Amino acid sequence: MSATIGTTPPLGHIDLMAKSKKRRPTGPMTAKEYRALIEQIGLSQVAAGKFLGAHPRTSRRWASAEDEAPIPRPVALLLRYMARHKLTPEDFE
Repeated sequence: MSATIGTTPPLGHIDLMAKSKKRRPTGPMTAKEYRALIEQIGLSQVAAGKFLGAHPRTSRRWASAEDEAPIPRPVALLLRYMARHKLTPEDFE
């Protein structure tokens, strides 16, 4: 007697974005996005630098559209994740 658990579609037919069809930013973070996300998370530019382990001046440079300092990918990923899941720095303590 064989038990049938269920059928699953072939891997090629699985919709990996089934929960959300909305595209999430994955490219380089802009200064405008950086400022918006740290504000959404509730951080000042100086506090964001301290939280991220960067010098406050570096955080201000990332927020400055004129400077165009590249924002490291790990910083972009963390801030996007925090904003998407409504996390604050206190959630990491």
